[in-house]
Amino acid sequence: MKKGVKRSILLVSLAAVLAGVVGVVWVTHRPGLPTNQLKSNVQPVSVAPMIGYRVPLFSLPSFPDTKPLSLADYQGKAVLINFWASWCPPCQSETPDLVKASAKYGDKVQFIGVNLTSQDSLPDVSAFLEKYGIKYPIALDTKGTVAQQFQTMGIPTSFFVNRQGIIVERYVGAITPQVLEEDLQKISQ
Repeated sequence: MKKGVKRSILLVSLAAVLAGVVGVVWVTHRPGLPTNQLKSNVQPVSVAPMIGYRVPLFSLPSFPDTKPLSLADYQGKAVLINFWASWCPPCQSETPDLVKASAKYGDKVQFIGVNLTSQDSLPDVSAFLEKYGIKYPIALDTKGTVAQQFQTMGIPTSFFVNRQGIIVERYVGAITPQVLEEDLQKISQ
Protein backbone atom coordinates (compact mmCIF):
# COMPACT_ATOMS: atom_id res chain seq x y z
CA MET A 1 0.00 0.00 0.00
CA LYS A 2 1.33 3.46 -0.82
CA LYS A 3 2.49 5.73 1.95
CA GLY A 4 -0.10 8.45 1.12
CA VAL A 5 -2.99 5.96 1.24
CA LYS A 6 -1.81 4.57 4.59
CA ARG A 7 -1.61 8.10 5.98
CA SER A 8 -5.13 8.90 4.70
CA ILE A 9 -6.56 5.74 6.26
CA LEU A 10 -4.80 6.53 9.54
CA LEU A 11 -6.10 10.12 9.56
CA VAL A 12 -9.67 9.03 8.76
CA SER A 13 -9.50 6.39 11.51
CA LEU A 14 -8.13 8.90 14.01
CA ALA A 15 -10.84 11.41 13.07
CA ALA A 16 -13.53 8.76 13.59
CA VAL A 17 -12.17 7.87 17.03
CA LEU A 18 -11.94 11.52 18.04
CA ALA A 19 -15.45 12.19 16.77
CA GLY A 20 -16.68 9.34 18.96
CA VAL A 21 -14.89 10.68 22.03
CA VAL A 22 -15.50 14.38 21.50
CA GLY A 23 -18.94 13.92 19.98
CA VAL A 24 -20.61 13.11 23.30
CA VAL A 25 -21.99 16.64 23.43
CA TRP A 26 -22.90 18.54 20.28
CA VAL A 27 -22.82 22.27 20.81
CA THR A 28 -24.02 25.02 18.51
CA HIS A 29 -23.72 28.76 18.65
CA ARG A 30 -26.94 30.71 18.41
CA PRO A 31 -26.62 34.13 16.78
CA GLY A 32 -26.68 36.90 19.36
CA LEU A 33 -25.47 34.72 22.26
CA PRO A 34 -21.98 35.26 23.64
CA THR A 35 -19.77 32.24 23.07
CA ASN A 36 -19.75 31.53 26.81
CA GLN A 37 -23.49 30.82 26.60
CA LEU A 38 -23.37 27.97 24.11
CA LYS A 39 -26.41 25.72 24.24
CA SER A 40 -26.23 21.96 24.00
CA ASN A 41 -28.54 20.31 21.46
CA VAL A 42 -27.89 16.80 22.80
CA GLN A 43 -27.67 15.99 26.49
CA PRO A 44 -25.11 13.34 27.41
CA VAL A 45 -26.82 10.21 28.63
CA SER A 46 -23.84 8.25 29.85
CA VAL A 47 -22.68 8.43 33.44
CA ALA A 48 -18.94 8.09 33.96
CA PRO A 49 -16.21 9.76 36.02
CA MET A 50 -14.80 11.42 32.90
CA ILE A 51 -14.91 14.86 31.31
CA GLY A 52 -18.05 15.32 29.22
CA TYR A 53 -20.09 12.71 31.09
CA ARG A 54 -22.76 13.03 33.76
CA VAL A 55 -21.24 12.73 37.23
CA PRO A 56 -21.95 9.46 39.04
CA LEU A 57 -24.21 9.99 42.06
CA PHE A 58 -23.26 8.73 45.49
CA SER A 59 -24.44 8.81 49.07
CA LEU A 60 -22.01 8.49 51.98
CA PRO A 61 -22.06 9.23 55.71
CA SER A 62 -20.93 12.77 56.49
CA PHE A 63 -18.43 13.81 59.10
CA PRO A 64 -18.85 14.24 62.04
CA ASP A 65 -22.55 13.37 62.38
CA THR A 66 -22.66 10.43 59.89
CA LYS A 67 -25.89 11.76 58.34
CA PRO A 68 -26.18 10.77 54.67
CA LEU A 69 -24.46 13.16 52.28
CA SER A 70 -25.96 12.62 48.84
CA LEU A 71 -24.62 14.21 45.66
CA ALA A 72 -28.20 14.13 44.32
CA ASP A 73 -29.08 16.84 46.86
CA TYR A 74 -26.87 19.25 44.91
CA GLN A 75 -28.37 18.72 41.45
CA GLY A 76 -28.71 22.01 39.60
CA LYS A 77 -25.70 23.46 41.44
CA ALA A 78 -22.05 23.59 40.36
CA VAL A 79 -19.97 21.21 42.48
CA LEU A 80 -16.30 20.60 43.20
CA ILE A 81 -15.68 17.07 44.49
CA ASN A 82 -12.27 16.55 46.07
CA PHE A 83 -11.01 13.08 47.09
CA TRP A 84 -8.37 13.28 49.83
CA ALA A 85 -6.74 11.68 52.88
CA SER A 86 -5.17 13.35 55.91
CA TRP A 87 -1.76 11.65 55.40
CA CYS A 88 -1.43 12.79 51.77
CA PRO A 89 1.17 15.61 51.32
CA PRO A 90 -0.36 16.95 48.04
CA CYS A 91 -3.77 17.00 49.77
CA GLN A 92 -2.24 18.99 52.62
CA SER A 93 -0.64 21.48 50.21
CA GLU A 94 -3.80 22.18 48.19
CA THR A 95 -6.27 22.31 51.10
CA PRO A 96 -5.60 25.94 52.13
CA ASP A 97 -6.41 27.02 48.54
CA LEU A 98 -9.59 24.92 48.55
CA VAL A 99 -10.68 26.49 51.85
CA LYS A 100 -10.10 30.03 50.49
CA ALA A 101 -11.89 29.20 47.24
CA SER A 102 -14.80 27.66 49.14
CA ALA A 103 -15.23 30.89 51.10
CA LYS A 104 -15.11 32.91 47.87
CA TYR A 105 -17.39 30.68 45.75
CA GLY A 106 -19.56 29.21 48.51
CA ASP A 107 -22.77 30.72 47.12
CA LYS A 108 -21.99 29.63 43.53
CA VAL A 109 -20.16 26.30 43.88
CA GLN A 110 -20.78 23.53 46.40
CA PHE A 111 -17.50 22.03 47.64
CA ILE A 112 -17.61 18.41 48.82
CA GLY A 113 -14.62 16.63 50.29
CA VAL A 114 -14.59 12.84 50.05
CA ASN A 115 -12.21 11.39 52.60
CA LEU A 116 -10.75 7.99 51.75
CA THR A 117 -11.63 6.76 55.22
CA SER A 118 -10.84 3.18 54.21
CA GLN A 119 -7.19 4.40 54.19
CA ASP A 120 -7.47 7.01 56.95
CA SER A 121 -8.71 7.29 60.55
CA LEU A 122 -11.51 9.40 62.01
CA PRO A 123 -9.23 11.08 64.59
CA ASP A 124 -6.87 12.08 61.76
CA VAL A 125 -9.81 13.33 59.65
CA SER A 126 -11.01 15.45 62.57
CA ALA A 127 -7.52 16.88 63.18
CA PHE A 128 -7.13 17.67 59.46
CA LEU A 129 -10.46 19.51 59.29
CA GLU A 130 -9.61 21.52 62.38
CA LYS A 131 -6.07 22.33 61.25
CA TYR A 132 -7.21 23.72 57.88
CA GLY A 133 -10.53 25.19 59.01
CA ILE A 134 -12.58 23.21 56.49
CA LYS A 135 -16.24 24.27 56.60
CA TYR A 136 -17.59 22.50 53.50
CA PRO A 137 -19.25 19.06 53.79
CA ILE A 138 -17.04 16.00 54.18
CA ALA A 139 -18.19 12.55 53.09
CA LEU A 140 -16.60 9.41 54.54
CA ASP A 141 -15.78 6.73 51.96
CA THR A 142 -15.32 4.03 54.59
CA LYS A 143 -15.22 1.12 52.13
CA GLY A 144 -13.52 2.83 49.18
CA THR A 145 -16.50 2.17 46.92
CA VAL A 146 -17.01 5.77 45.79
CA ALA A 147 -13.27 6.22 45.14
CA GLN A 148 -13.48 3.08 43.02
CA GLN A 149 -16.66 4.32 41.28
CA PHE A 150 -14.83 7.57 40.43
CA GLN A 151 -11.74 5.63 39.32
CA THR A 152 -9.41 7.55 41.61
CA MET A 153 -5.92 6.23 41.03
CA GLY A 154 -4.16 8.85 43.13
CA ILE A 155 -5.04 11.60 45.54
CA PRO A 156 -5.97 14.27 45.63
CA THR A 157 -8.38 13.84 42.73
CA SER A 158 -10.81 16.64 41.95
CA PHE A 159 -13.87 16.82 39.73
CA PHE A 160 -15.41 20.11 38.57
CA VAL A 161 -19.10 19.57 37.78
CA ASN A 162 -21.30 22.19 36.09
CA ARG A 163 -24.94 22.97 36.96
CA GLN A 164 -26.14 20.39 34.44
CA GLY A 165 -24.27 17.64 36.28
CA ILE A 166 -21.58 17.27 33.60
CA ILE A 167 -17.94 16.81 34.57
CA VAL A 168 -16.04 19.73 33.06
CA GLU A 169 -12.57 18.99 34.47
CA ARG A 170 -10.82 16.20 36.34
CA TYR A 171 -7.42 16.49 38.02
CA VAL A 172 -5.20 13.96 39.74
CA GLY A 173 -2.73 15.69 42.01
CA ALA A 174 -2.73 19.04 43.76
CA ILE A 175 -4.40 21.86 41.84
CA THR A 176 -2.58 25.17 41.56
CA PRO A 177 -4.46 28.25 42.78
CA GLN A 178 -4.58 29.61 39.20
CA VAL A 179 -6.15 26.44 37.76
CA LEU A 180 -8.55 26.25 40.70
CA GLU A 181 -9.70 29.83 40.08
CA GLU A 182 -10.08 29.33 36.31
CA ASP A 183 -12.15 26.17 36.68
CA LEU A 184 -14.32 27.54 39.47
CA GLN A 185 -15.11 30.54 37.28
CA LYS A 186 -15.93 28.16 34.43
CA ILE A 187 -18.46 26.09 36.41
CA SER A 188 -19.92 28.95 38.46
CA GLN A 189 -21.26 30.80 35.40
